[in-house]
Amino acid sequence: MGAIQQRGEILRREPGASTNYNFYGISVEVIAESKDLIHALNHIFAHFMCGKEGKADLAVELSGKKRYLTASVRSGLKSFSFDTWPIALLTPSSSDGMRSYKVKSGLGFYELLRTAYFTVFSFVLANLGDFLQFHAGAVAKGEAGIIFPGGSGSGKTTLVLALTRAGYSFLSDEVCLIDPSNLTVSSFPRSVFLGKDVIDKFSDLKVGRNRGDIFITREKKCLIEIDKNSVYQERLPANIRYIVFPNYQPTEKTDLKEITENETIARLIAAGSVLNMTHLGADQGAVLDSIVEIVTSVPCFELVTSNLDGALTVINNLMI
Repeated sequence: MGAIQQRGEILRREPGASTNYNFYGISVEVIAESKDLIHALNHIFAHFMCGKEGKADLAVELSGKKRYLTASVRSGLKSFSFDTWPIALLTPSSSDGMRSYKVKSGLGFYELLRTAYFTVFSFVLANLGDFLQFHAGAVAKGEAGIIFPGGSGSGKTTLVLALTRAGYSFLSDEVCLIDPSNLTVSSFPRSVFLGKDVIDKFSDLKVGRNRGDIFITREKKCLIEIDKNSVYQERLPANIRYIVFPNYQPTEKTDLKEITENETIARLIAAGSVLNMTHLGADQGAVLDSIVEIVTSVPCFELVTSNLDGALTVINNLMI
């Protein structure tokens, strides 16, 4: 844990450190010279860890000696997450058909961890195109799921954690994977990053374990590993019952108001909440049709709130 708490530490060379993940059929292998870095990445993607499953779809190698990492993509998989990334440079293809990229990073622990995290995260989402992907939090109560679309500062992570602590199952605080054919949402339990102004609200940390301070995009955050028992029934999908836009307003009273289908669709698209719309080659007409089908099938609301207790009461009443 010491390495997670020291910003800018140069990685110790410890050959042989590696880890493997499987994200709904997309396999990833990460190799590094630092066991500390592998351990930190495992804390973030703990729910997707698995044994080695043959040749990985994405192979990532990190070094403490160089200012870049290498990301190799198996032939046939989408790589636009790297092709459009200014810090990623395509290198000559290998004889086995893998496309390799040099991804610029820094020498320190946090720089490499941050770059590795976004490398894995963006590649996986680019290759899960069968799901409709919302930038949103989500929880479940029994088989009923609630989706909370929202950008940074809307309060979705805080609300999701508060609901999880109150007995709801954690699905995600960042990305919702939605099957448009049956209106279900599958979990994407990446661990969460909380600001210091929020962590005090969860001092008991019943929702997970405090893994220490970490720097993400220059901001000091607290890394919270979501407890496996809080994830909904080993990733079984939940039926979408409501879409609720959280709107944190510190001077306003808590209020839940229903919004129209057209307003919901406009909000989702205008705020960039539908990640598939940015995928290169995506059939945006089909994506829009899926959005319309979901929005017209479930009630949609805006939740204006200034405190968690009020928000929890409103959501609990909604789920009765």
